[in-house]
Amino acid sequence: EILGHFGSGGEPVPEGVAVPAVAVIDIGHAHTTVGIVAGDVVQHCRTINVGGFAFTRSIQQALGCDWAEAEARKHGEFQDSETTDPGRPRRAPSGYSQLPQAARTAMDGAIGLLLAEVRSTLIKAEDSLNIDVIEVRLVGGGSRVSELWDYLASDLGVSVVRPQDATGDSVPPAFAM
Repeated sequence: EILGHFGSGGEPVPEGVAVPAVAVIDIGHAHTTVGIVAGDVVQHCRTINVGGFAFTRSIQQALGCDWAEAEARKHGEFQDSETTDPGRPRRAPSGYSQLPQAARTAMDGAIGLLLAEVRSTLIKAEDSLNIDVIEVRLVGGGSRVSELWDYLASDLGVSVVRPQDATGDSVPPAFAM
């Protein structure tokens, strides 16, 4: 029900008419929840077993590093003493672009799985509910991986935007839920 807050306003979906809908995608630690909202009502909801954990685990396995380092690398907080000034902490919006190629390739596998599951969820919901998903609102801690925004927009062919609170102000996606 809380996903309905971030969806579009309006009336319940009428029978036989394709109605615009918003997909609210919450990328959490262990899983991702996809909520399809039309007429202020969650019309469909699905949990996918891919989340931030899968991204971190793929980095950890590719680099043979510990969990803390993989998590720091994912979020752009990793400091390599050979390449970073130790007196000046670095904080990037996402660490994806700074990952070594092997870790990026491994993380791409987890991202690809997530994208495929989200795409199939939205297609099934559109077909079975006679709705048209016109926008994605991305929330959850995994949304801090900024590259996911472009991947989702490109893969789904819809805009990916920040959620808004009741006053219309943007909510930081990682804390929207």
